[in-house]
Amino acid sequence: MTARGRIEIMKAQAAQTARSIVAEPAKHIIPVEPAKPVNFRMNPTSKRRAFGQPGVEPRWTHGDKDGVGTAYAASSRIWFTPYVKLLRSVSDGRVIDLIPEVAGRYLGDHKGLEQFEIWKFNRQNRSVKKGFTLRIQAAAAFCLHWSANEWTTVEDTPSLAPVLGFHFVDIPISDIQRAPIGFTFFWTAENRWEGRDYAVAVE
Repeated sequence: MTARGRIEIMKAQAAQTARSIVAEPAKHIIPVEPAKPVNFRMNPTSKRRAFGQPGVEPRWTHGDKDGVGTAYAASSRIWFTPYVKLLRSVSDGRVIDLIPEVAGRYLGDHKGLEQFEIWKFNRQNRSVKKGFTLRIQAAAAFCLHWSANEWTTVEDTPSLAPVLGFHFVDIPISDIQRAPIGFTFFWTAENRWEGRDYAVAVE
């Protein structure tokens, strides 16, 4: 039998099982006796075998609410729901509860989206990739004194302030950029220079 044939048989079996579970769910719940609480003792000198050690039966203990959050109690439905979803997804050949908008956000084409590398005083990135936008960000208004050719020429760009409360300057990094981006700050409210230069390499 080919692999495709085996897959078709598995899908048919999954669909049959899913229909059976939906029709009579009570028959598929296996009653299990609750586990006895285990007292854990942090005693390195104890001669007893560790809980969960190979050869010791693993157990799940109950919380204050019977069966909530565990697969041990018969009253728990948490394990049951994902199992039915899995069977239905295999049967249909697609994820049953997939949200297209969310899937598109992570699996879609991101070529048209602008990509940023953010530099700020508590996260001073050392490099930025070509094609990205380098965003210089600070908590107060500033004028960015910067150069893309090792200070041969310079530009002064006032910061923008969005509603989120921080101030920033965006520097697009072209595909032919090689020299690092050098910059310093002139703090407009205080009328003073930062007194130090910074640099971000271009990869």
